[in-house]
Amino acid sequence: MIGLSQLEANFVLALPGTEQGTVVLKTSLEQGAEESFLNVHSERRVQNLAVTFDGRFLASVSVQGKRIKIFDVATLQFVRIFRRGFY
Repeated sequence: MIGLSQLEANFVLALPGTEQGTVVLKTSLEQGAEESFLNVHSERRVQNLAVTFDGRFLASVSVQGKRIKIFDVATLQFVRIFRRGFY
């Protein structure tokens, strides 16, 4: 599972990290390019990832599927959470 933005000018690739609940964000595929690490679900494995078309936001879902967390890719800050059954 990966998340990939569609705009070349704002490239973002999101991959599951090696540690449970983490995501690796790459903003370039150049050799030696910097990676960012984000802890999205502290006690759960990441089930799915999505990156918006423009690469601004990352959505992650835990293995239980009860919570969708939204993060700002540029700042790595948590933006919002959606819970199944709550709006």
